[in-house]
Amino acid sequence: MHVPLDEHLHTDECNKIIKELQRCHDEMSLFRQFFGACNKLDWEMRACTKKERLARTAENLNSSKDRTARMQKKMADLDGKNWRDVLKEREEKMNKESASN
Repeated sequence: MHVPLDEHLHTDECNKIIKELQRCHDEMSLFRQFFGACNKLDWEMRACTKKERLARTAENLNSSKDRTARMQKKMADLDGKNWRDVLKEREEKMNKESASN
C-alpha cells in the first residue's frame, strides 16, 4: 500500500513519476503488470514518496526543537513560579490598571 497519489500532495518530481506509472497501468494489460511490466516505475515512485516523507519528518523535527527551545525559554523566565502564581500576578496587574482608569 502506498500513500495517496493526489498531485497537490507531492513534488513535481514525484508527480512526473506518478503520471508515468498511471500511464503504464493504463497501457499494460493485467497479465503484463503481473509479470512486472510497471515495477520499475513503482519502485521509483515509492523511493520518491519516501524521500518526501523523510524531508517532512526532518522539517517537523526541527520545528519541534524550535518550539521546545521557545517553551524552555518561557519556563526559565518564570523564575521558579508556577502557572497559578503567574496568572494571579496578571490578574492583579489587570485589576490595578482597571482601578486606575
